[in-house]
Amino acid sequence: MKLIFYRYLMYSFLAIEVLMLPAFVDKELYSIFEYYKFIIFSSPFFMLGVSSGFLYCNYSLKSNYFNELVIFGTIYALMVVVPIAWVYFDNILFVVLCFLMVLSVFVEQKLQIQKMFVLALGLKPLISIFLVISVAIFYF
Repeated sequence: MKLIFYRYLMYSFLAIEVLMLPAFVDKELYSIFEYYKFIIFSSPFFMLGVSSGFLYCNYSLKSNYFNELVIFGTIYALMVVVPIAWVYFDNILFVVLCFLMVLSVFVEQKLQIQKMFVLALGLKPLISIFLVISVAIFYF
């Protein structure tokens, strides 16, 4: 029950952002923000299932490969995600946000393994809040 409460609490931050942000910014700027947010939140898909492989190894093979996940994932993200984000955005702030989003997936997997579900659920709302602040700094 506690986990459900925290889940709804964390995602209420996203709901507040979605409901309140259009009241404070121009509709065109809000649509651009949502577009960029969707692209940044989709950047872990370029990792091609690396984090789900970590879960498989942890539960099926009973081996902890978190250090290898972080090392390989960081190298792969620098070689694939960062260049794609740089070509697409041509803005260092958005490139860094894509890279951090990829790294947050690794942290989220580790938190799930350690049964720290409240923190794992809190990562995406915190990233969303950081993204709102970053876009506000960039545009204003």
